[in-house]
Amino acid sequence: MEIQVRKLGLELKMSSLLGMLDLIEDETIQLAPPLDVKVFSTQFVLTEDRPPSNPLTSPKPIPLKLNIHNLNVHRDEHLGLHIRQHADVDGPALEGVSETAASVMNGAVNDSETLARNSELERQLATVKRQLEEALRENTDLQRTLKSMQSTLEPSSNANISKSTAS
Repeated sequence: MEIQVRKLGLELKMSSLLGMLDLIEDETIQLAPPLDVKVFSTQFVLTEDRPPSNPLTSPKPIPLKLNIHNLNVHRDEHLGLHIRQHADVDGPALEGVSETAASVMNGAVNDSETLARNSELERQLATVKRQLEEALRENTDLQRTLKSMQSTLEPSSNANISKSTAS
C-alpha cells in the first residue's frame, strides 16, 4: 500500500487523537502488509487538551508543531519501520504555500529570529497604545472645551433672539 500526503495543514487535539486510536485498535493481531508513506510540505499541530495531572503546579501545555518538508516512512514485510528523507531531495515545489510557511518548512526561521520579531512587535504595540490613550485624552479635553464654549454662547444667543423678536 502506498500513501502520499502533500501540502496538508492539520491541527489535532490530543483527546481526539487518542479517541481515533481506540477506533483503529483491533483485538486480533494480523500480519500487516508492506506500507510506503510519503509526506511533502505538511504541518501537524498537536494541542494537549486533557486536564493536567496536577492543575495547581502543572504549566500550561505548549502545542507540538511538526513541519515535515520531505519524509518517507516504509514498513517492510518483517514489520520494520524505516524513516528517511525521500529520494527526491527537493520534493515537490512549494507552490501555493505562503512564504512564511515555506520558510518554516525549510527550516529558515529559527526561534531567536521569531522571539526578536515578537519583542519588536510588542514594543510597537505598546507605543501605539500610548498614542491612542493620549489621543483619547485630547479628545475628551476638546469635548469639554467645546461644551464650555457652547454653554457660554447659549445665554447671549438667547438674548439676541428675544431682542430681534421684540422689534
